[in-house]
Amino acid sequence: MGGLYPPPDLLLLLTRSDLEAERHENLSMFLAPANLEGITIQALDLFTPGRISEVFGQRADGAAGQKYTVFFDDVKVHESYLIGKEGDGWAATNATLSAEQGGGRPAGGARPAGGAPAAPPRPRNIRVGHNVMVQKFLEQCKTNPNIIKRLKENPHLVERVVNVFIGAEIERLNSIRNMGGRGGMYGGPQAQLYNKNFGTRFIADMATVMGPYALVDDEEWGLEDGIFDMAERCGICLAPAGTPEALKIVISRALSIGR
Repeated sequence: MGGLYPPPDLLLLLTRSDLEAERHENLSMFLAPANLEGITIQALDLFTPGRISEVFGQRADGAAGQKYTVFFDDVKVHESYLIGKEGDGWAATNATLSAEQGGGRPAGGARPAGGAPAAPPRPRNIRVGHNVMVQKFLEQCKTNPNIIKRLKENPHLVERVVNVFIGAEIERLNSIRNMGGRGGMYGGPQAQLYNKNFGTRFIADMATVMGPYALVDDEEWGLEDGIFDMAERCGICLAPAGTPEALKIVISRALSIGR
């Protein structure tokens, strides 16, 4: 199998298992072995493996890894790999999406009157790091003579730098709130949604402030670690952990306000 990193051993497989059942009751979820006959896994060489983690640092969502496309050709999955029972696929899907998007019911599963989630005990010694990409950008604004000159000649660009700083601080404070158990049922998806929207604004502000220097790969004129390239690639990746539209639906459900 191609790729620097090995393909998965198991696959979450959501199937339409009943053609006659009602919507949301016609789905079943399997934890299927990836080596079943008829499954083909091909590496996607869209990113250089390891490059993102070299820029962002080693972290859960920026760790080095290989992306794959999975094809199913007349695959037969034994019922022993079924999660729950037949027809539980919609519930299993929602559970996995909730975990991926940072949601979840507080410990004990209790909810007070009105549907608002009860806040779990707040842990101590919480440490939340800064956005590494933003830190590198701000460092360029402070130390790179080419960028400093642009800011002096175009004072209106300073507002863009300030906007990036404020946006990153909101991002960090959302993380502190959620790690402290104060985010409620909507905290994880809300933070994900904000981060995605902030990412698109950040790459636009970064391009405006840095101008042509953001696009040059040169020791004298370019930027260290290819930071603009990585920021742009990550800023436009809105699908991982849920699209903005899906996150809004999750938030509305957590707040019991419907779609």
